[in-house]
Amino acid sequence: MPSFRCQVCEENIAKYTCPRCKRKTCSLVCVKKHKYENKCDGVRDKTAHVAVKDFTDRDLLSDYRFLEDTSRKTNSITRDVIRLEKEKPRMLNQLIREAKNRGIDLKVLPYPMTRRKTNTTRYFRQEKIIFWRVDLVFPQASVKYTEKRTDENTSLDEILKNYISPTESDPVIRQKLKQYVQTMSDEIKIFLLVENRPSNDKRYFGLDSSKTLKQNLTEKTVLENPVLTIVLKKNWSEYTLLSEEEELEVKEKLKLEIAKPVVNNKHNRSQQNLRSSNIRRRHRPRNRTTNHNVTP
Repeated sequence: MPSFRCQVCEENIAKYTCPRCKRKTCSLVCVKKHKYENKCDGVRDKTAHVAVKDFTDRDLLSDYRFLEDTSRKTNSITRDVIRLEKEKPRMLNQLIREAKNRGIDLKVLPYPMTRRKTNTTRYFRQEKIIFWRVDLVFPQASVKYTEKRTDENTSLDEILKNYISPTESDPVIRQKLKQYVQTMSDEIKIFLLVENRPSNDKRYFGLDSSKTLKQNLTEKTVLENPVLTIVLKKNWSEYTLLSEEEELEVKEKLKLEIAKPVVNNKHNRSQQNLRSSNIRRRHRPRNRTTNHNVTP
């Protein structure tokens, strides 16, 4: 049996073969080194092509186990109630409808995702107000804060007052945001990421801090909750705004999205079942009682 030298240290006789890249190694140190240098995870590629002449019983057993594993995972997914749940709760549908009434295209993620589970945005029917979860990102200070329930009628200046006001903000937060506190208000801009764009071509909306949150979100798409990026003047050039033509195109698409009705599949099915049961009841033959005691 031919012996091979270690392909990492090139000194000792190789004892191991990597299941993925087939590289020969002699020790644990060389195994770890080859994984790091070659970005190899050491896990055999179960779908790699094997020529017919090289196909063995071991490959056959491997394929069989791969199919079994695939079947097991498929069966697990079909049993996962959360993944199968496609209907949105009534309160969430109401929130989406109310956002559309305000000209806001609110998109929500599937429930298992973190942003969906942690989103505290709610519509309060009695007050007829949306209370938004607002994420505030301060890139020049490398910090992020969250307002869990913010009235939609609150201006952005009022929101920022709790963070960068020299007198009214929290002292601990003020210390972390020292660069922002010491900057004039007209040298600070607030940006909102434009959704539904390629990740390598990001564009932003410039928001008006004197206007309310509702006014700033109108005619825009919001994914789960607004994420406001607060930027100092020296970094404005890093955030490319939409051109007038692009903004007009985005708004036209948004109008079409807002025009789509919010459909609750569960409600529709219950209404359909009710109608079908009424139809069956209507066409069901009546029970007629016959009197057999006929008097002459």
